[in-house]
Amino acid sequence: MKGELLMKRILCYGDSNTWGVDPVNSGESINSAARFSEKERWPLVLEKELGQGYRVLAAGLGGRTTVFDDSISDGRNGAKYLEVAFRTHDPVDYIIIMLGTNDTKDFFNVSAEVISWGLERLIRDLKYYMKDSLSEKAEILIVSPIYVGKNKEGKYYCGFSCDSEKKSKKLAGYYKNIAQTYGCEFLDAAEVASPSKEDGIHLGKKDHFKLAKAIADKMRG
Repeated sequence: MKGELLMKRILCYGDSNTWGVDPVNSGESINSAARFSEKERWPLVLEKELGQGYRVLAAGLGGRTTVFDDSISDGRNGAKYLEVAFRTHDPVDYIIIMLGTNDTKDFFNVSAEVISWGLERLIRDLKYYMKDSLSEKAEILIVSPIYVGKNKEGKYYCGFSCDSEKKSKKLAGYYKNIAQTYGCEFLDAAEVASPSKEDGIHLGKKDHFKLAKAIADKMRG
């Protein structure tokens, strides 16, 4: 236990792209999702990329939003589970948050700016939790997600649309401003990775590796 506590611990809080959905072998429902192996998901690739002295703790869930309740799938509101995830893994040295894709679904009917308000609430809440924790000095990295796109058949993933794609492309600007306001680091995942053409929403295997390397480079910097 002592050796583990001496390691730098990284908590990754996200949605299905943190959970590791395999877009090639998955259906369109959360319950039919196939999953990449641990060695292929970006959180564990990140751990390998950083090398000895780092432990990555992945808390990803398909369909998770920033602050919105999903009337079809329970437990997807990221704000309601953030404290549980944080205190479960306390202490941590870094917290990486990558959310917002699911918020662009049509049935939430919110703008990119409103989605960013949800992300801002998560950062405020997290900083409040950190004050009463073993992770008071933890650093936060905000990662704006990859863009929503069409699959190889020219269709959008269930629940998403052209409007979702437009919103997803606006998130980075808002998220960067939030990072600057709250003293967090920032990375735009869309600059280094793209959704698979299989479904237009989830990272393919190669892009998990691209994202992990970009995050590792950011953390080294």
